[in-house]
Amino acid sequence: MRTNYFFLSITLLGVLMGCNRSSDVPPVGSGHAEWIRQDFENLRGWISPDKAASLTTERAHSGKFSIKTGPDIEYSLGYGIKMGQLSATKPRKIHVEAWAWVPNAKNTTALIVQIGNATKTIMWEGISLSNKVGAYGKWQKIETDLMLSPEITSEDGLSVYLWRHNETEPVYLDDLVIIEAE
Repeated sequence: MRTNYFFLSITLLGVLMGCNRSSDVPPVGSGHAEWIRQDFENLRGWISPDKAASLTTERAHSGKFSIKTGPDIEYSLGYGIKMGQLSATKPRKIHVEAWAWVPNAKNTTALIVQIGNATKTIMWEGISLSNKVGAYGKWQKIETDLMLSPEITSEDGLSVYLWRHNETEPVYLDDLVIIEAE
């Protein structure tokens, strides 16, 4: 009986030692780690003058500030960071949520989530705000999950911003949260 336990232990130890992860394969995402929580209240003085017009007090879901696009603002100020600064693992999916104020169903403004580097865009997702809200002319929570490409490396950058396409009315976004879901 004692011999059986010895061989079973040796076999189990050999199996476990064979399960080591290769050094070039990052671990899979840990899940539910909050990457970004931005209510746009603490940006004054930190943004470039060309994007300052998109930070506004015209409407806000919480606090005083939100970001907007509109007739004279094609791109809002954006968030940018390297993936390796957000997660030590290789994420597979992120959860994006925010509060949006969209004037009507015809509006095509999108929340852009982009990952890439100076030479290549690996992922570009345009989340159509008018398709995500249930009502227009008031604050509505939007949320979606996005699968990430396995090509993404820790050196690639994540960018998040609002983009309007030929719109004549402003759209507002506040209380942005991005979570590593998987």
